[in-house]
Amino acid sequence: GKQKAKKGIRFKRFPPVLNIHLKRFEFDFMRDPPEQVKVNAHFEFSKTIDLSPFAKDAGEYTLHSVVVHSGDVNAGHYVAHVRPTLAVDEEKWVKFDDEVVTFCNEYSAMQENFGGVDTVINNYFVDPKDKDRSYHCPPRTHSAYILVYVRTELIQQLLRPVDPEEINPQLVEKCRVAAKKQEERQRERLENQTTIKIRVVLERQLHGMLGFRDVSMIQQLTEDDEEVLKLQRTQTVLELREKIHSMLSKDGRPKLSDMALFVLGGQYSHQSTQFKPLVGHVGTKLSRYTPQYSMPHFDPNDPHLNVLALFARAYDPKTLQLFSEAQRPSCLDPWDEKMTMLVVKYFCPGKQVLVTLGAYYIIKSQELSRMLIAPYPSGSAPDALPWVQTKLKPLVADGVIAPLTEGCSSIPVKFDEWMLFDEGEEKQAVPKKIRSSVAAESLETGDTIVLQRAEREEPQIEDNDPVKGPRYAQRTFAQFAARASSALDVRVLLHDSSEPHSLDGVAADGSYEGQSTSSLQSADRVERDIKMDSRWTLGNVNSVLAHEFGLPSDREIWLWYQLQNDIGPSGTPADPINVGYMDTQNEVTLGEVKKSFRLDKAAWTVHAVAVPPLPPRASIDNTFRHVCIRYFDSAVTEVANFILVVPWAALVSYLVEEVRKRMGDKIPSTLPLRVVEMSGGRQANVLDPTQSLSETGLARMANALHYCLRVEPAEQVEGEVLVPFSRADRLTGSVFGHPFLLSCPSKTTVGDVRKRVQEKLKVPDPVIQRWRLVKHDSSKTPLLKDDEQVEFSSDSRVCLEYPHPCPSRSSMVSRGAKPLVISKPKK
Repeated sequence: GKQKAKKGIRFKRFPPVLNIHLKRFEFDFMRDPPEQVKVNAHFEFSKTIDLSPFAKDAGEYTLHSVVVHSGDVNAGHYVAHVRPTLAVDEEKWVKFDDEVVTFCNEYSAMQENFGGVDTVINNYFVDPKDKDRSYHCPPRTHSAYILVYVRTELIQQLLRPVDPEEINPQLVEKCRVAAKKQEERQRERLENQTTIKIRVVLERQLHGMLGFRDVSMIQQLTEDDEEVLKLQRTQTVLELREKIHSMLSKDGRPKLSDMALFVLGGQYSHQSTQFKPLVGHVGTKLSRYTPQYSMPHFDPNDPHLNVLALFARAYDPKTLQLFSEAQRPSCLDPWDEKMTMLVVKYFCPGKQVLVTLGAYYIIKSQELSRMLIAPYPSGSAPDALPWVQTKLKPLVADGVIAPLTEGCSSIPVKFDEWMLFDEGEEKQAVPKKIRSSVAAESLETGDTIVLQRAEREEPQIEDNDPVKGPRYAQRTFAQFAARASSALDVRVLLHDSSEPHSLDGVAADGSYEGQSTSSLQSADRVERDIKMDSRWTLGNVNSVLAHEFGLPSDREIWLWYQLQNDIGPSGTPADPINVGYMDTQNEVTLGEVKKSFRLDKAAWTVHAVAVPPLPPRASIDNTFRHVCIRYFDSAVTEVANFILVVPWAALVSYLVEEVRKRMGDKIPSTLPLRVVEMSGGRQANVLDPTQSLSETGLARMANALHYCLRVEPAEQVEGEVLVPFSRADRLTGSVFGHPFLLSCPSKTTVGDVRKRVQEKLKVPDPVIQRWRLVKHDSSKTPLLKDDEQVEFSSDSRVCLEYPHPCPSRSSMVSRGAKPLVISKPKK
């Protein structure tokens, strides 16, 4: 039979370093429900302990460290108090609090961490009556958790200074390398604060550069270290000019006066992708031109300036030597305000290529046509071509662009064969007159102009393909720029309209502590990457998506932009971005929708659902609407769902009839049904069968998949109250999942209510016992216990509190163990 027994641990010997773990955490079975708690009881420990009574040759131990825990069972903080040497004549304690290390006294390390309660101090001189009052002293939240003792006679041996090279030479070498790298990074950081790199760009590097204006492309031109200078930020612009000139010149050629410098971004310039003149008096410092934070080429780890060095046209851009010794170069230093430097590009319609020709300086009062007619000193006088034709010639030879027409390459030039544009910010194209002056066209230094041969006017849409979408003409640079600025990379996720109703990631599938619903839905989704154009109408988008996913052409496709948590359209209250334009979908463009919803990104993630079409003009006169019906069984499990196109003046009873027709024999004809309107998982309201749909909350909502109606068996015992039940996370209190209605007596026990919930939801015993029931009335929200009586009225609500089936973070699991008791052995 049963006998009295003692359970414990007996030590045969103790180690040189003894770690004592105080059981500050235990599982409290007296709480309802039982849970893990922290033990803040008072426990004193001494500086020395004699363990000889507990084991042979145990001897005396001296306290070396105290690890303190502050907080509770859910969250806390650890602090360590250490005596480094344990010398008798040195009683210093060191406190380690994360990265903060300070000295402290013995009281702070020991007595302060015994636990227990904090003393309440009262000023009896202010109120003598306080002497007779009793105060509740709150428990201390900080107490010793781990005690480290060292064998007294082994202190010198255990705490002697050690040579790291002897213990772990590999770690020492690793630390030495890390320290060296840290010193190098610190030195570079300090150097970056006082110096700045100068990346020099030459005109020959600009020639042949493809594409629109881009800072990253300009920076790639200066990856060669030979074209990078490093100067102090306190150095002047004049010193920079001399440095660049000495780096590029040979035998004094080109001269310093034949060179002009331009800095990317410029001083106080918002046009951060343009070159502006690098001008200033002798004492102007380079720090004045440091890129600002808002500029795209700002880099705090590698501060630098992109400087364009432009030489007079008398010099060959490749060799920087004079074409002819008889020529007299233009004087570019100092830069005259009457001058303008333009970056010139050429657009080839045949190959759809935008290529940079170079940088061209011109007097503001001169015509822009000068670059097409003024001889460029690259060859002999009879054969000299204008600047533009000279730059285009090697590009034609290399096959970069198509050959020019006779009207463009002939001398004299036929100006009606040329078109001119200003490449503005964000890939814009502004037409300019080639026979007008620079000043008249409002062009400034650093602006980019684009030349192309004239093309005949063609319709904007070349091919209105319903399968791939409209294809737009790109015969002019304006059309080319419009195509580039309108391009959209769209990732479309097609959802099945019959996806279950997911509220906060939880579907009504009968699993209450299972897997996340969103991961189950994603397996049924079809994904496509489609290139679209913001000039497409919503009708074009609908047609392309229908063909891409193999849908009927008459289907309406609702679109959502970047749904939160990827839970599907049914799990979000957000309206489709195109639902308000169905009646004008052949007029409203994707760009207008993008602007309306402030969708600035060029890459979208769009969720799509195909729904039955409305009758013609139904979306205008509001005679028909989409209504999503979800049929739930008695266990609050979604069995089926479908989208109906119903008259907006129809009664709620009409929906019940439609559900019976679609479900057929699955619903017995004698089973009464009711229609329930849900509100965000918190409340389920029963609709009157004679009520019109236009009088329900659906009238204000466009997302029919989320704001749906639930049809379910009408279960209510005569004389009982229909009580709404909701669900909430036990830790956070956030509502999730689907509410339901339960028939309960007006006066009953909580245990009976729990049993009714278990029978309705078909929840196993171990699961239902973990759930808490909280009653919500107009005045209070008490926690219900099984042995209590509870009364229900028309305004009563009950919340089921249990862990969220799809937790965003894992919960901590603590072990519940009884405290260890050390008893003195009997002699």
